[in-house]
Amino acid sequence: MPWYQHKDWITWSKEDVEEYASELTTHFRLSDSDAESLRWRMCMRRTKAREERASWQGPRKMSDETALMCLHIAASMEEDTEPANPEPCDAVWLENKRLNEPYEAPKLEVVPCDLKTTTLGGGLTRREFFDRSSPFWKREAIRQKYKKSYKDMPRKAFSFQRRDVEHCMRELLWQNDYLTPNDNDWLCPDGGSEPYDGVDCR
Repeated sequence: MPWYQHKDWITWSKEDVEEYASELTTHFRLSDSDAESLRWRMCMRRTKAREERASWQGPRKMSDETALMCLHIAASMEEDTEPANPEPCDAVWLENKRLNEPYEAPKLEVVPCDLKTTTLGGGLTRREFFDRSSPFWKREAIRQKYKKSYKDMPRKAFSFQRRDVEHCMRELLWQNDYLTPNDNDWLCPDGGSEPYDGVDCR
């Protein structure tokens, strides 16, 4: 099977890349899930894939089956005694409008339920003390302890850069003609795993 370089096949059309992915699937005897993952990854790495993704973005619209179901629901609502029901065509338009509305996450106010206070005095001399023996303050003390634990910093000083390093290494593997059908396995060209001549590994 011919093995093409990364810089060459990323300029191909989507159909050619899918055909090349199917040849790789047959050659390496990949499973159905790995084959579909490899096809998707290779198509997404094409040069024109970003432009195509930008063209895919647009207003969301219900499918024909969903619109028909929405019309049936609106027709059943009209038979009820409740007034002010929308028209069937308006119901589809309202549902499409709802699909394109931006999602706003509800703001939740977190109030610890086991936070207890003790009040002493009154008027200008009134004071409130938090009960530090409650489970809330015990959890807070543990959190602050691990948050300010500087003893473990030398052991994992670069742990925050691990994901960036992994991303760079995966990008280098792709550029050097290695292909990944999943996150745990890589496909390399013939002779790619052989040791280099003249390199002393001792």
